[in-house]
Amino acid sequence: WFKYAGGAWFVTLAVVSLTIDRGLYVMNEWWLASWATAVSNSINRFGVTFAPQEEGLSAQRDFVKVYGIILVASSIATFARSQIIIQGGARCSEKMFYDMTTRVVRAPMSYFETTPMGRILNRLTYDVEILDITLSQSMTMLIIATGWFVTGIVLQITILPWNVFVLVPILAIYWLLLLFYRKSATDLQRLDAVSRSPVQAILSEGKNHYKCIKFQLFIFTCINVAKISFFFSGMDGSSTIKAFGRIKFFEDQFKNTLDGNTSAMMNFLAAQRWLGVRFQIIGSFVVLFAGIFVVAYNGVLMIDTGLIAMLIIWSASFPLLLNFFSIGMAETEACMTSVERV
Repeated sequence: WFKYAGGAWFVTLAVVSLTIDRGLYVMNEWWLASWATAVSNSINRFGVTFAPQEEGLSAQRDFVKVYGIILVASSIATFARSQIIIQGGARCSEKMFYDMTTRVVRAPMSYFETTPMGRILNRLTYDVEILDITLSQSMTMLIIATGWFVTGIVLQITILPWNVFVLVPILAIYWLLLLFYRKSATDLQRLDAVSRSPVQAILSEGKNHYKCIKFQLFIFTCINVAKISFFFSGMDGSSTIKAFGRIKFFEDQFKNTLDGNTSAMMNFLAAQRWLGVRFQIIGSFVVLFAGIFVVAYNGVLMIDTGLIAMLIIWSASFPLLLNFFSIGMAETEACMTSVERV
């Protein structure tokens, strides 16, 4: 994916833009923490002395000006980072679709005689949709989640170095759970993609039995497991099915294949929730120990009140960061099965 998205220069731009984006976000919170501590005492930031807030509106204006500058710079960095990643995903999808279409068009007749039509339709509909939309969104979420995850760890260790004794075992458990989950998640997504081809193949065999299977098609569409827009225009073979009295057989076969595809997707979603619950449990220990360290040993640590607030906020959101990062990695890896198939 990174190769088709632009190669080394794309990775470099993505990392630099993400670093600037996260750095400005942390600077924004740090400035608010500094602002909160300058109630009765002046502070020195960026080589400039800022008067205490007790002096009135003149002192407040200086803090607001700096806050506005950081906020504007952060917005620009976020926009630039998003555009770089999205444009890379669009380039990857365009190149892969062009290569796949070229190979299919130039394939010999023996390929179409030996390859099921449902498999070809699946590549040109579902897998292309994954490349165009889902994979780009998942990859964007994964890159952003990586930035949040690294920023959260670095910030917590910087404010409270003792947190390293808590974060190391928690990250080790987190990694073991993620490795255990990945063994099943990728295969479950692959089963979902493979079981979709027979459904599309069966849909292409009949035309006049919509009333008999409309409920199954409704479910099929709602869970977004396939493109069926070709159902009304590209199906044939219905007259043969009716002539030989195989309508019931066709309906049963369609239900069985649809149940198999749905079960693969439901198992994949269940595996995601299994991982999310465990991440929330282990992530709650981070904010627990951070609170204990701050309350019990702040006389020794001497951490400013604003930095303590930043530490508690980032520690409380650490379970969300773990879950966000794991979902991004799992969905991206699952979507990579479409890249393999294309």
